[in-house]
Amino acid sequence: MENLTKSKIYRRKAILSQTFLTTAALLVTANNGMTAGYSALLLPQIQAENSTLPTTEEQGSWIASIHSIVTPMGSLLSGPLMERFGRRTTLLFSLVPSLMGWVAIYMSKTHAALLIGRCFTAITTGLSAPPALVLLAETADPKLRGFLVGAPSTSFSIGILMIYVLNSLLPWQMVALVAATVPFMAFASFFVLPESPLWLAKANKNNEAAIALTWLRGGDAGKARQELELMELQQQQNKIREEAGKNKTSTSPLLSLPIFRALMVVNRPSASNRVVLTSIACFMLLKIGRRPMTISSGPDDRRDVSCEGKRAC
Repeated sequence: MENLTKSKIYRRKAILSQTFLTTAALLVTANNGMTAGYSALLLPQIQAENSTLPTTEEQGSWIASIHSIVTPMGSLLSGPLMERFGRRTTLLFSLVPSLMGWVAIYMSKTHAALLIGRCFTAITTGLSAPPALVLLAETADPKLRGFLVGAPSTSFSIGILMIYVLNSLLPWQMVALVAATVPFMAFASFFVLPESPLWLAKANKNNEAAIALTWLRGGDAGKARQELELMELQQQQNKIREEAGKNKTSTSPLLSLPIFRALMVVNRPSASNRVVLTSIACFMLLKIGRRPMTISSGPDDRRDVSCEGKRAC
């Protein structure tokens, strides 16, 4: 009876621990969604006739597209960083540019400052997405892993929705300031959370891996020890396979890589990113027209415009 009670306590603590870590990771992906969707609300406001930051079509195009230009740069750095320094450390490092970027956007008085802020937030999108997914996969309980790994996609969409909702209530500068609280909360959460036990085990930090895994499993040291032993066994098997694979020639990577590349090429013409970045402006131009948009772009009409944008979604 006592063992059953302890098991329930461990289970509850484990759920709380993983919920805390999952929430922190979802804050990261929600922040990435807010970054992606921000230009959709920003462009109509700064291109309006009474804008405090008058913007041409060319300038607006750069403000919207800079996100897609800079994000891959962060993605290229993400893999080496999280393998060298760990998933948690990489996430902490990646959230700093986002916080700086949102504050820069809030304080921006020129297009250069606005572009710099957008660049910083875009770097975070590229840097943070891979380690957030990897950390979730490596720390989740096997029974919850499938559900938790799929959650970031939903969180990303919620981030876009949050930006649209904030736009209906606040001007673009205040939206940026409110958005800055999301990476701040994520940073504060990861500051107290443990590193991935799997990465610690790979780095031969077995004591730290045991402590981290015990916390994630609600204090159940026995279960944590079993999982850690399984990790070590899997690593040994992987090394054996790698050594054996050096002497074998396989054509499967040569076949799969072109297939993945072809899928990416087919996806690009769909312009999914373009729809996310400028959806509000496109809908308004098609349904309302340029002249009525200019006339009705005053502060009192901002709420009505946002409602139209929500319907477009």
